Amino acid sequence: EFRRVPFRSRSMGFQMGGAVAVSENRFDGKTFVFTGTLSSMTREEAGEKVKALGGKVSNAISKKTGYLIAGDKTGSKLIKAEKLGVQILNEQEFLNMIKF
Repeated sequence: EFRRVPFRSRSMGFQMGGAVAVSENRFDGKTFVFTGTLSSMTREEAGEKVKALGGKVSNAISKKTGYLIAGDKTGSKLIKAEKLGVQILNEQEFLNMIKF
């Protein structure tokens, strides 16, 4: 993603706009687990999107899991997430979260 950000030269004391790549870290410190089948992308692709936004992906549910993304045909991960109080999102909620 590219955004216009101010550029400041300390020695020259001036600013100008420039396009630079900005790393999004809105998922920093958050761990995501995927279960079931996603209709809009593979679980691997979804994991790459999470990582691009600074998050981590795990295959196992734990107390440290931030979000469980539940697609179709979920398994035992959903039950465990419910027991542990992990926030559960459906695919559309996840897609809304990752929009730039």
